[in-house]
Amino acid sequence: MIWRWLAIFTVNIFLMSWYWSHPVRIVAAFIVEIVLILIFNKRKKDWVWVGVMAILGPMVDLIVVPNGGWSYPVSFVAGIPLWLPLGYVASGLLMRRIVDDFPTFKKR
Repeated sequence: MIWRWLAIFTVNIFLMSWYWSHPVRIVAAFIVEIVLILIFNKRKKDWVWVGVMAILGPMVDLIVVPNGGWSYPVSFVAGIPLWLPLGYVASGLLMRRIVDDFPTFKKR
């Protein structure tokens, strides 16, 4: 199971690096991914993870980007791309699954 989550995580990395200039495509892809994860692999307290990642992830960017820490070429609000909060949510859900499934990977 861990390989599936790692593969999806890798696809997300390439999705963001190839389509950063097409925010609507990335938003649509992340929404579909998040919905599919929550429908087909729902885990206890997933909504807590969604909330935490949706708030804390962009919070870092909202503080650092306006102060010159880094910038995004295509931004939406306060220098932050529209798709970024969804990227944090998708990454958080995937990381949780990778960590949760890691012990089963170790047994093999």
